[in-house]
Amino acid sequence: MNILITGSNGFIGKNLSQKLKKKYEIYYLKRSKFYSRKKNKIKCDLLKKNHINLLMKEKLKLDIIIHAASKLASSSNLENISLIKNNILIYENLSLVINKFNPKQVINLSSIAIYPNKDGVYDETSQVRPSINNDCLYGLSKFIGENILDFKCSKSNILNLRIAQVYGSGMRSDRIYEIMKKQLKDKNTINVYGMGRRVSGFIHIDSLVSKIKFCIKKKLDGIFNIGDENLSYKQLAKKIIIKYGNINSQIKFLDKGVNSKTFINFKKLKRMEKKN
Repeated sequence: MNILITGSNGFIGKNLSQKLKKKYEIYYLKRSKFYSRKKNKIKCDLLKKNHINLLMKEKLKLDIIIHAASKLASSSNLENISLIKNNILIYENLSLVINKFNPKQVINLSSIAIYPNKDGVYDETSQVRPSINNDCLYGLSKFIGENILDFKCSKSNILNLRIAQVYGSGMRSDRIYEIMKKQLKDKNTINVYGMGRRVSGFIHIDSLVSKIKFCIKKKLDGIFNIGDENLSYKQLAKKIIIKYGNINSQIKFLDKGVNSKTFINFKKLKRMEKKN
């Protein structure tokens, strides 16, 4: 079985590539200024139409496309409208690639950022309202992307995975897990905003890869929330201290910032996993 992974050089894409290559033939798509292909390694900027045209001229037989590439949100671009424009363009160009190669399954890595940072429990049928979320533009771009693929790529089975906050070795330094780890290493104290009451969904990268492998095996489509557990930021800080700290490690609670208790319901996929 042949699998093309976009964003294969990113945190999630790299881990997927390393694990899936043991069983499948992997095509690695990595962003580059210039288009090239050397066997299974493709350098291609999904924002550039000329790159997309060259990619579609390749003789490839693809059974699955896993879309892990995106313009990610960061403190510098949270309110920059280019974030949403670029991600929508990526999805538009991806839809052309999908319709050219007609894979049986497309696995789109979406995000729980489509849900609001608001007290409540959110399953796959819940209200989508990223405007109540610091990652609004990113979350909105992922939701639009889900619908672009559903609408334009009807010949393939589209699986949209709304993924919780991912952590693990090699992740970006500006993610909350890594920020807390660095604070602990530097000062043996973790600063937790919102008095530690904020709740969000989390998943370890190894668990995410395992769940994606399950989705491939079962040929799933539709929408699934993907995560291991919901944790308060106080609980997250405690877990990091248990793993990396010592008896003198401390948590400093700050009465500012987000304190919403946003519980993500992961039961849909977990029920399927239990049956198998």
